[in-house]
Amino acid sequence: MTIRRNAPISRADISKITRLTRSTVSSLVSDLINMGFVKEIGSSNNKNVGKKATMLDICTDRIFFISVMLTEYVISVARMNLQGEITKILKEKVVTSSDVSMIDIIIRQINELWASAQADNIVYYGIGVSVPAPIKKGLMMASASFKSLIGFNLFDILSKEFDCPVHLNNNADAAALGEKWFGNYYNVDTLAFIIIDQGIGCGVVINDELFIGENGLSNEFGHTVIGKKGYTNCFCGNPGCLSSFASDRALASLLIEEEGDEKIVSVVDDIMKIEVNVLNDRLQNNKKYNKAVNSVAEMLGIGLANLINMLSADLVVVEGSICHIKNFIEKVEQSCVEHIHAMYFNSYSIKKSQLGSVAPLIGASAFLYKDLCMNPYLIANAKVFADRS
Repeated sequence: MTIRRNAPISRADISKITRLTRSTVSSLVSDLINMGFVKEIGSSNNKNVGKKATMLDICTDRIFFISVMLTEYVISVARMNLQGEITKILKEKVVTSSDVSMIDIIIRQINELWASAQADNIVYYGIGVSVPAPIKKGLMMASASFKSLIGFNLFDILSKEFDCPVHLNNNADAAALGEKWFGNYYNVDTLAFIIIDQGIGCGVVINDELFIGENGLSNEFGHTVIGKKGYTNCFCGNPGCLSSFASDRALASLLIEEEGDEKIVSVVDDIMKIEVNVLNDRLQNNKKYNKAVNSVAEMLGIGLANLINMLSADLVVVEGSICHIKNFIEKVEQSCVEHIHAMYFNSYSIKKSQLGSVAPLIGASAFLYKDLCMNPYLIANAKVFADRS
């Protein structure tokens, strides 16, 4: 972790940061080099008199993870390196959300990535999966996108099929950890990641640890109640959830209510297909459209004010097509300022995701990386994984 966050870095500087002896650092670094985690990249540029230090960096061409991201429309499987970079990605449209068809797609895509492992002389450590549903003990719980997968144990299937470490997590949880680890937010104590699409998901990382409740479930920020009746019905049946006020579906519902405007009605299907980012160019001068966007932004700002008041969050990261509508985030921030407690005025920020729409995909591998950071010697088990035929 010290090398990844400070690279390029010398052994001497690692010793200063970690307060380990130089001999201990040298021994550990030698092990990390031999295992494929770290590489020497040449001498330092220090112009002081004396021997120049040998600099170290993360090795990005030996150890990889396989990340899987399920969305309502596409299944993506990617090869991820130790820097959280996607080096290869496979995508396939979801024609039917049946458990059989989706499992077939995932296994086929993973095997396709696997086929090149030995030829490329690389090692896969494990599989990380993000899904738009709460996860409890490997089971997918209430899911608006994949009703046929509710109660389905994807963790067991992949673990048995590939005999390797598997992490299955909610997409917002994965995105939150991915943003913290790979989005250069190392120094943020409390980070909340908000995914806005047909509903609203939220993952929270506190001091590098994902916040998970005692029952294994994470928070359901999208189901916090902020009114008696939203702009649309929430998937859970409660009419006042934040998701019913501040999601893509909420925006679509507001536009549908504007009768007699054929141009607005014609773009509702685009919203439901999560193509909101193109709407501003087509409707930026439409008063009804701008009014609907303002309403959604205002309600999301109220929701975020509640979240920050409750968590004292340093940073709220938001992602979703709706966030790319011109000035949307600024409107959310304005609403948040109007409703947040005064003592938090200067202690938080709201930003778009640095990782973008692939944040859950990148974050799915962060759980595997975290395992290896805690115990790099686990990589010895990956040799069997790489030899799968």
